[in-house]
Formats: sequence, C-alpha cells, structure tokens
Amino acid sequence: MLCCIILQNPGVMGRPWYGGDMERSEAETALRRINKDGCFLVRRSSSQNQTQPYTLAVLYHDHIYNIPIRAVGNHGFSLGKEGKRHEEVFPSVVHLIEHYQQEPLNLVNRQTSERECTALLYPAVV
Repeated sequence: MLCCIILQNPGVMGRPWYGGDMERSEAETALRRINKDGCFLVRRSSSQNQTQPYTLAVLYHDHIYNIPIRAVGNHGFSLGKEGKRHEEVFPSVVHLIEHYQQEPLNLVNRQTSERECTALLYPAVV
C-alpha cells in the first residue's frame, strides 16, 4: 500500500527543490552553495525505505538539518520520526513543502538541543 503513495506522488519530479537520488554530502554542498538561512531541498532517503521515502535538508544558522519525510499509512506524509502524539499529515510531499514555505518549521539541533524555526525560503536548485 505504501508503494502506491510513493508512485502517486509524482509532483516532486521537476521541482527546483527536488534532488532525487543525490547523496547526503551532495545535498549539503548544494545548500552551502546558496548559504542562506532557510534554503532547502528534498532528496530520496538514503535508506530507500518505503516508510521514509524522502529526506528534507534545511540550512539554518550554519547547521544542516536532515529531517525524515515519512509516509503515514495511505494518508499522506509527515515530518520526523514516528511516535509523536500530534503530527500534521499532508496529502503529498508538495503540499508539505508548500505549507512550510508559508509557516515556520520547528528545528531541533541534536548537538545543542536548541530549538529554532524557519520557513523553507530558498529552494536549492539542483
């Protein structure tokens, strides 16, 4: 069933923020080339897992956040790991990205535990 969601999510192809099968290091290079807070891209998850098909990479305050984009059953897509009490679910990855281009995205730095937020402002053209 999850494979159907991924196959029905062709809207990511051709988007200026979609990097496809790029490696994490390539994504980081693309973000650092733009080097502005809120620049971002979506790439295929390196795990190639149907429950986590994509990763959102965001640059903010010189730190790159790699956030899993998770398929939520056949309901859509959500950010982060499983197990949250409340999560926003979007019908497609495009809807998710468009939402966070208008609304702040909460970021947690795993190294410092600092909480910050930014909108997705600058697509990393790949």
